Amino acid sequence: MKSTLRFAVGTLALALLASARAESFNITNTIATAVAYVSPPSNSIGTNGVGYCTGGAINTANYQQLGFWLSCAGASGTNQTLTIQLCRAGTDRPPQATDWETSPQWSLTATTSGTNRLVWCTNLDACVVGPANWLGIYSITNSGNGLVTNCSAWLVKKIIPIRYP
Repeated sequence: MKSTLRFAVGTLALALLASARAESFNITNTIATAVAYVSPPSNSIGTNGVGYCTGGAINTANYQQLGFWLSCAGASGTNQTLTIQLCRAGTDRPPQATDWETSPQWSLTATTSGTNRLVWCTNLDACVVGPANWLGIYSITNSGNGLVTNCSAWLVKKIIPIRYP
């Protein structure tokens, strides 16, 4: 009985370790028409009290395989195109504004379809993550003719199980 219980607990623990985790960038909820939010990853109040947020930094130390997940919806019947630029920092501590790389940056583009909800995922491989310990969103641009609402962006940390021969 004890060995069966240990086996069940061990199997459950192994399954949890082999799963992926996601952390939110905590980006702004609404991205206005023809607006670009550009800053090192931060949660700041813009001019005239209008909030903008490219989100916070996410620690990527010890991860080589990541995924980027975006969820949002257009607020009008037209298509909106979002361009998201990622940046990285190699510091051991949470990065300050001057710690972020300005080059290279990686651009991701997603297009909404009218008012339909968009759920968009893509893989970020080792060349994007590289030796960085932190990944963040440098800019978010809405080049469409309407609002994009209910926005959220997540970094999916993939745990690749190690197999021994």
